[in-house]
Amino acid sequence: RWAENMSHRPKLHDLVEELKPIRAEWYKFGVFLKLEVSDLDVIDLDKHNVDTKLIALLNKWLQTTPKGTWKDIVGALGKIKRLDVANKVEEKYINDKSPNTSRIHMNTQDYDHQQSTSERSVVPECVETSDTIEEITPSANVTGSLVSTSSHIKNKSTEHTTYDNQPRSDESSPFHIFKRHMSEMLDVISDTDRLANNLSIDDLISYPVKDNVMSTPSLSRYQRASKLLNEIERSLKTFDEPKTLAKFCHVLKKQHNPILTKISATMMKELGYE
Repeated sequence: RWAENMSHRPKLHDLVEELKPIRAEWYKFGVFLKLEVSDLDVIDLDKHNVDTKLIALLNKWLQTTPKGTWKDIVGALGKIKRLDVANKVEEKYINDKSPNTSRIHMNTQDYDHQQSTSERSVVPECVETSDTIEEITPSANVTGSLVSTSSHIKNKSTEHTTYDNQPRSDESSPFHIFKRHMSEMLDVISDTDRLANNLSIDDLISYPVKDNVMSTPSLSRYQRASKLLNEIERSLKTFDEPKTLAKFCHVLKKQHNPILTKISATMMKELGYE
């Protein structure tokens, strides 16, 4: 029964109801549901609030993942460290009264062993036996936090994030360095088309974002620059990777603007690169 419940095909209205608490994290959740980043960027441009973006994301997942199950939802929730929501989904869609049902568990010793032997993240993993499927994930007593992983953040450290996935209050983190200089950059960025092209070439923004900035004449220079920098801000807020900010600094130097070149050098120095 446990396996049947977890493998049951979710319906859109159930998904929306259960996942409302993570609507502000819809983009990151979509990444770990293995949706294409280009699809997520289209949703971000087309929809105007987090509620409609979450609905569009879930609808896209159902359309593109015909074999998607509640197990996939629980796994993605674990990867973005929303175990509170994952537990609620389990309580509703797992039959706890079944004698063959095993609750989610992992002892501290097992978790510590995995942490010490691998830099990869610990995520919920289902182990199938002859009669049941047992899901293993950290218990409430585990002191360490889950670390989200993807191809974008293979070597990411937990130092830069807190339990709720927001960048830690560390003025030396890439996210905070970028935020400190964002206003100054917005004031001096003039050639937004050049910046959009360079950011796209270095895979720092998606094609839909680039196309929107370059093909919408009604946008002011400031609005175009804001859209581009907001993409970098969102990426750093999600993953907080030094290499992302370093690549962005390299792009700034290509803009042939002495003020932007100076800002780039300052941010690189604050990152620890002389």
